[in-house]
This record gives sequence, C-alpha cells and structure tokens, in this order.
Amino acid sequence: MKKTFIIIIVLMSVFSCAKQQKETTVDISKAFDDFQNRKKYSSFTIETIKSIPDDKLVQAVIDYIIDEIIKDDYENEYEIIKKQTLGIQYIWAIWGLEAEVNNGGFNQYFYNSSGQFAEEAYNGCMAIGAPRMAEIVESAIKTLFKEIDLYKKTKAAGTIEAFMDSYNETELGQWDDEFYKYPEDLSILMVKYIKNNYQEFIK
Repeated sequence: MKKTFIIIIVLMSVFSCAKQQKETTVDISKAFDDFQNRKKYSSFTIETIKSIPDDKLVQAVIDYIIDEIIKDDYENEYEIIKKQTLGIQYIWAIWGLEAEVNNGGFNQYFYNSSGQFAEEAYNGCMAIGAPRMAEIVESAIKTLFKEIDLYKKTKAAGTIEAFMDSYNETELGQWDDEFYKYPEDLSILMVKYIKNNYQEFIK
C-alpha cells in the first residue's frame, strides 16, 4: 500500500512540474509512459551524476532511495533514512515535503509519514540555499505543536472523515499560502546541491 502511495505521489510531482512550465501541453499518457520507462540506477558515481539531465536528477535519486535503500520496508522508513548521508536525508525530506504540501497542504504533510522528516526538511532547505522555505517549514512545525491535541485526535480516529474535518480546525493553511507563494524552484536548488555534494550520493 505504501509503495502504491509513493508511486502516486511521484506521478503527481511529474504532472505538477509539467504544468508549471508555461505554454506546455501535458500529454498524460506520454508522461505516464515516460515515468514507467525511466532509467533507474542501483548506484551512483560522479560520472553517472554528471550524465543525468538536470530535469531527471532528483527523480533518479528518489528512485534510488525507494528501490535500493528503503526496499519496501516503510515500517522502518525513518530509521533507515536516518542512517544515510545528510544528502540522502535532505533530498528525501524535501521531496516528500513538496509532494505532500502541493497535494494537500501542511495538514496532509504532517498527517502522513513524510511529516516525520520535518526537521530534515528544514535542515535540507537551509543546506540547498532556501532559507525562506526553511522558515516556512519551521513556522508550520510550531503551529503543529500548538495544535498537537488536534493532531493526536485526528490520528487516533484514523479515518478519512476525521482527517478532512481537521482542515476546518487547523491553522496550518496560512503556511500553505506561504509555501505556494515561494518564488524559487526547489528542484533546481536540489539539483545544484546534488552536483556540488556528489560524495553524499556515492557509496
């Protein structure tokens, strides 16, 4: 179930990136085929990293993390990721942040497993040169802790209805607005980080 959810999130991020390009018509069928047939890497070298096109580099790292590091063991996802290099932690955390918040806001982000990497997302944003985004993440974390009783109640209920109802009570939406207004492309910043810190991605 978790892997299916990850695939859906990946596809949403692919379509989202395509939609952000002005005057681009998105062929969903082609995008799906391209996604299904994309090249995956079981390891990286500096030469490999240099050879991957910028617009495919982050996805290549995410595929590597899913297939070669997590390996379907999502029960221990946090512990597994925390044993990796900071580069792996940062890219995984920022990717999860973008995918979840773009889909359902910070309320969804914290409700789902990606939210457990909020600290890594903050540190990652600082590391890639996105301090304003780091501030937004930090503010959302503070709001979460202010509303911790609501969070616990929603998680304890464990239903879609309770989750949807929580949107009527949470104040996290204000940080969604700030997130969506953020002017820089985090994917571009992540690509620069990967290329400048390739040793973090090479065993």
